[in-house]
This record gives sequence, C-alpha cells and structure tokens, in this order.
Amino acid sequence: MTQVDASIKTVAKMLDFTPEAIYGLVRRGQLPSYHAPGRGKGERAIRIPLDELEKWRRKQLARGTGPRGLRAAP
Repeated sequence: MTQVDASIKTVAKMLDFTPEAIYGLVRRGQLPSYHAPGRGKGERAIRIPLDELEKWRRKQLARGTGPRGLRAAP
C-alpha cells in the first residue's frame, strides 16, 4: 500500500492554518511527520501522512479544544 502524504503548505491550507503554525505543531511533536528527500541537493522536506493527519484532527475535535481553523468534516 502506498502512503499518501502532504507538504506543510498543503496541510496548512487544508486546516486553514498558517504554514508557521503547522511547523510549530510538528516541532513540538503534536503532529506526526517525517522527513523526505527534498527537491535540491541535500534538501529534506517535511511530509505529513494524511491518515495520521485525519487521526490527529479527529482527536482534536473529540477533545472539543480544536485549534483555530479546525472544523468538522461535512
């Protein structure tokens, strides 16, 4: 099975957050992520698995303390 993931920028748009807010969640270990090879020599990109993002989103909504911009799926 192929893992589907997204960039920081894509996740920020999905959640209506700023990219900086997503970086903060990743840096604090609150949002699961991993490093993948980047486009340039020696670069690395942060990727967020979409299945893990959905688990995180549901957990936030269940707690009733979801961060700004987090809304229930229709």
